[in-house]
Amino acid sequence: TFSCQFQALLALVQANPQILQPMLQELGKQNPQILRLIQENQAEFLRLVNETPESGAGG
Repeated sequence: TFSCQFQALLALVQANPQILQPMLQELGKQNPQILRLIQENQAEFLRLVNETPESGAGG
């Protein structure tokens, strides 16, 4: 399961797709584990990013 931080990043990128690259660079410095998690699950991450949150999803 992904952490709350990951969920927050996902929401941020969904709202502002253009910040993905700068955010990943920043993550590499501040939180390498999260960056690695994203890289290891890149297909899944991108699928989640491109998926618009439905009104049924709680959070």
